[in-house]
Parts: sequence; C-alpha cells; structure tokens
Amino acid sequence: MGANSGGESAHLAPDPLNNDIVFGGTYKGYMMMKNHITDQNRSVNVWPDNPAGSGAEVMKYRFNWNFPILFSPHNPKKLYAGSNFLHVSTNSGQSWETVSGDLTRNLPETILSSGGPITQDNTGAEHYANIFAIAESELEEGVIWTGSDDGLIHVTKDNGKTWENVTPPSNMSPKLNMINCIDPSPLRKVKCM
Repeated sequence: MGANSGGESAHLAPDPLNNDIVFGGTYKGYMMMKNHITDQNRSVNVWPDNPAGSGAEVMKYRFNWNFPILFSPHNPKKLYAGSNFLHVSTNSGQSWETVSGDLTRNLPETILSSGGPITQDNTGAEHYANIFAIAESELEEGVIWTGSDDGLIHVTKDNGKTWENVTPPSNMSPKLNMINCIDPSPLRKVKCM
C-alpha cells in the first residue's frame, strides 16, 4: 500500500482523532487502515469476501474502484463507506452496519461481468450501479446524502432509518448521469448542490 493507505485512485479519510491514522480504499471494497507511527496496516473491509476477478452481478456489495469513504463531521468515530449500500462503522472498521437498501438503479444490464468467455477484466473500475458520492450535512447530524454513478440522489434525515429518492427529473439530470459530488448547503439543513 506504500506510504499511505489505499490504492492509486482511492479516497482517503484521516482519522479526526489521530491524524497519524489514515483509512484508504482501493478496488472492489478493499479498505486499509494505516498507522503512520507504528507503520502497521490493517484490513478493515466492509465485507471480508475477496471478489477478485468476479463480475459485479455476483457480489453481495458492489464497490467501485474508487468508492467513497469519509468521517462524519459530527462524530469523529463514525466512518462511512459506499458500495451500492451505505455502510457505517463506529469502531475504526472492526465491524460495519449497513444502513440503507440498494441506493442505485441496479439495472441488470449495467452490472454484467466485463470481458469475454476466455478472459474477464473485472477490477472494479468497470463496476456500475455504485454509490459514488456521500456527504453528511454539517448543520444536522444524520442528514446524509448519497449519489450513484447511475444517476440517483438519496437523502436520509434519520441516520439511515428511512431514505428518500430526491433525484431531479430527467430534463434536469439525464437518467444515467454520474453523481460524483454532493455539497450539502451550509445554510439550509436539507438542501444540497
């Protein structure tokens, strides 16, 4: 994993309570925690299965090559990770809770294995129907937004107990538009850009 945690295209999440500890994602849901003082790495995957070479259609959770991970702005122990579901850990990735249903379109034609009958190319970069953006409102804990790479935006106002699809109509946002960034309003609790 090199000087830091995570892979070449990964999201990084420094521990808010100890900046010497960094969480980093890499392809297909692999996540590492690196302690820069002890130089130790620890696997903190949401799901322990190694899906190397598998297509997204057989995976319990669909993680992209660069799945989002971040800490809550309200609780420095709450770490979020996105597959096609939203996952939360409050113990540095030792265990994970899934706090949503599938927040993607889950179209069968977008999750088929890549490649031909002899060789397949399933690294995670080509996986579709994933959460591609996560953001929690800085004004109110538990107001969490997700955006998928197949065009859906969801929000929960109760820490994931219930979710609302707030995707704009197709004349404002094309059906399979990649939502790769969500910016919650700093002034209004349940608004984002």
